[in-house]
Parts: sequence; structure tokens; C-alpha cells
Amino acid sequence: MEIQRLQCPSCGGDITVEDASKELIYCQFCGGTIHLRSERNIAKNMELGRMDAINEQVDALMSVLTPYKDTLLENARVKARLEELPALLKEHKKDFTTSLLLGWISSVVIGAALGLCLLVIGFILNLFIHFPDGVQRAGTYLPAAGALMGIIVKIFIIIHDRRQLNTLKKEYEDISRIYRDTKNILDNMNGIDFPEKYRSKDAIDYVFDSLDARENTTLKQAFFKYDREIKDKEKNLLYFDPEKDDPYDFFP
Repeated sequence: MEIQRLQCPSCGGDITVEDASKELIYCQFCGGTIHLRSERNIAKNMELGRMDAINEQVDALMSVLTPYKDTLLENARVKARLEELPALLKEHKKDFTTSLLLGWISSVVIGAALGLCLLVIGFILNLFIHFPDGVQRAGTYLPAAGALMGIIVKIFIIIHDRRQLNTLKKEYEDISRIYRDTKNILDNMNGIDFPEKYRSKDAIDYVFDSLDARENTTLKQAFFKYDREIKDKEKNLLYFDPEKDDPYDFFP
């Protein structure tokens, strides 16, 4: 037997319904007649109305947010690249400077040493096979020729490194401009506050998916639950032992 509790619409008294199949019951406090089917319909309509209001609220929010989604994702992409580039530029500049300081010396020395090795090999071969005097005299220039070849190779390396450095600098300037432009758009996105803290691809995807699934009905709720998920993952990471634990148990 299903037991339900409801309040009398006349006096507000709590009424216990022992037989849910009945359509009419009487209030034990005021004696009023209660139509159970009507009460059920009222509750059902109230719930449907509440859901409709939630759907309208989320739809209104999504209609404003959706046009900005591509801008949010673009902003997140260039921001991530901007965070990587300074270290890359610094490393490349350091390598380029080192290459300039030591590269010339090493290129000349290595080239001369290679030419000297060839000269020695030629001298040894000349003991068994007599080369013409002209060839022997030309062979004495091998160290100088090797050093010159090393310089030529070094020039091409420097040109290549300089192009790479300039490419990185240009990329940094371009994405800095894109980041500023997208940030200006997002800072004035039709009155909606979407903090920079949540302008990462994971956060953006989470917010849109949770709103679309009606798991959250406001941005604040979505941001709060996203923060909680991050904290839970960080907490799990503290206790996670990759040698013993199954990652699916810790990171569903």
C-alpha cells in the first residue's frame, strides 16, 4: 500500500493518504473535500513550470554565450601558446648566441682538421702511388680549403637559425595581437562575466556541456562545480600510486 503525505489546500493541515487510488478524501482538521487527482496535477504542473523556467533561463544564457564560444576557444589556444613562447624564444636566443661565439671557431678548426686529415691520407697514399707534383702542391691547401668550407657551412647555419628566431618573434607578435583582440571582446561580452581563470579549453568545454545537459543553470554554478572537480582531481593525484593503483578508479 502506497502512503502519501500532502497539505490541505484550505487549512494547511498535514494529511496522510493511505490509499493512493482514491480520488476524494476529507481533511480531518477542517472537514474540507480534497480532490487528489487535482492536487497531483497541481504538483505536476508546478514541476513542469519549474523545469520550463530552468530551460528558458539556460536557453537565454546559451543564446548569448554560443556566439562567443569560438572566440573563447581561440583565446584559450593563443593564451596557451603565449605561455610557451617566451621560454622557447629565450632558449633559441641562447643557442643562437652560443652558436655565434663558438660556432665560427669550431667551424674553422673542424674544417682545418678535416683538411689536415685528408692531407695526411694523401701523403700516406703518395708513398705507394706517386702523385704528380701539381697534385701534391694542391693537397697542401686542403686545411685552408677545409676551413673555408667550414665557414661557408657556418654561414648557412646562422642564416637558418636567424630565420627560425625571426619566425618565433613574428608568431609571438601575431598571437599577442590575437590574444589582445579576443580578450577585449570577451571582457565586454554582452554583459556576461566570463573570468580569465576559466578561459581554458577544458573549462570552456565543461561549462558549455554542463549547461547544455542542464547539470548547471548559471555560469556561477558551472564555475563552482568545475573548481570542485579540479580540486578532486588534485586530491586524487596526491594519493595516486601509478605502480599500484588503477587510474580509472582515481580519474573517472
